[in-house]
Amino acid sequence: MRKSLIVLPLSLVFLASASACSDDAIGEDLDTLTDTDDEVGDTETDTAETETSSTDTDTGETDTGETDTGETDTGETDTGETDTGETDTGQVEGEAGLRVLHAGLDAGDVDVYLDGADDPLVATLPFESGVAYITVEAGSHTIVVTPAGGAIEDAMLTTDIELQMDSDYSFALYDYLANFSGLLLEDSYDGPAEGNTLFQISHVAPDVDQVDLYMLSEEPIQALVSDLDFGAAQVVEAAAGALPVGIDVDDDQVPDLTYTLPDFGADVLVDLYVVNQADEAVVFLLAQLSDGSVVRIDSDVCGDGVAQYLELCDGEDFKELTCADMGKASGVLTCNAACGVEIDACTDYYEFCSEEVLDIPDNDQDGVTQDIVIADEIGTVGDIDVYLDVSHTWLNDLNFDLTKDGGTNVLIVDGFLDQDNSSCGGDDMIAVLDDEAATSIVNACDTDIDPPAINGTFAPEGALADFDGEAGTGTWTLHVYDQFNQDTGDVNQWCVRITPE
Repeated sequence: MRKSLIVLPLSLVFLASASACSDDAIGEDLDTLTDTDDEVGDTETDTAETETSSTDTDTGETDTGETDTGETDTGETDTGETDTGETDTGQVEGEAGLRVLHAGLDAGDVDVYLDGADDPLVATLPFESGVAYITVEAGSHTIVVTPAGGAIEDAMLTTDIELQMDSDYSFALYDYLANFSGLLLEDSYDGPAEGNTLFQISHVAPDVDQVDLYMLSEEPIQALVSDLDFGAAQVVEAAAGALPVGIDVDDDQVPDLTYTLPDFGADVLVDLYVVNQADEAVVFLLAQLSDGSVVRIDSDVCGDGVAQYLELCDGEDFKELTCADMGKASGVLTCNAACGVEIDACTDYYEFCSEEVLDIPDNDQDGVTQDIVIADEIGTVGDIDVYLDVSHTWLNDLNFDLTKDGGTNVLIVDGFLDQDNSSCGGDDMIAVLDDEAATSIVNACDTDIDPPAINGTFAPEGALADFDGEAGTGTWTLHVYDQFNQDTGDVNQWCVRITPE
């Protein structure tokens, strides 16, 4: 706001000059003023001293200076028309800034009048909108709110406000028509700390009790505003930038809704209103910026692909959560429609797999090996299973064994048979080798089905329990060889699945 120039009464100027002079000098000055008065006559613009001299010249009282000096000290005038800057209206000098925001739920578009003016101060203001600061006289005013285009007699709200000179104010319309109200907020605050944004937070959601506002950008979360009553406001500040905030609407000290405030910039004041949709529990925010514009901020929504504060996940965004965070050893989390995580694909074991296809040389007793190196500290082996994915014709040609760090060796299978103990002439295998399985891998072949001829979970020929108690960390080596010619194939992938003790 512009600051008004304060004009000192003219009589005070004379008094200041007189105080620096002797009594004789004062008398001489007054004689001079008397002479001047005789020449120009009485006028309405003369000071009190001039008027007194013109009245008392013939009595000789002018020389004493007593009457004139006393009247000079008072600085009073007979007419009140002198340019002293004083008035008898009681109005505060200067100007103030006033803007309006419409958060009245069922009022429709409105007009806002000031002091019974013929034209509205603000015309046809829709819900969820506002205007920039309008310069008005400081002092007492009456605000009347009517339906847009309606007469003063149709007023929905009439209220008095008081505006201080050189200050800015926001006037927020809120509540249902049955209790239509206005909230006057002073926006003239000292600026926030450098790099911060100042927020004036107002609760104008009639269907919500007290609210708490939390800052979610830091752990533990911090309450910026606690127990804010309906129709009340509180000023806080926070670091500038996009801010995640939460609102508790049921007084359990836990945010029920989360919002992401855009970056409004530093060193500014933002009026932030908590509003609800008419006859709904939908709570949203309205931010009125310094230029009067209004931004609606809705709560974060599950399904937008961004995992917000109250969401464990959203689409592919798991906020870096893993199965380990859910108490599982490994696996992959999935996200459900409510933005919660599912652990069905998580496991109680650590799984480490080969990364390249292993070609199996035909009719080679030495065969071929492939290592899986586990660098992670996963503890001591409590249980281990082996996964094999093999593409090969006439599976009975193949033999597999597993070694840990060149020491303990376990035979997985030495040739495959069918359930009639005949050689397995079937193709391909996808199998999990587990000591606890009911069926042995040796007789797992089924040539009556489409490949893979071996498919499922089976017990190995040797005992994988021989690895129990060893460190999971280290080098695990798969050895495979083909003992007959003609049929060839590959190990597409193999894995060790280690459950720690």
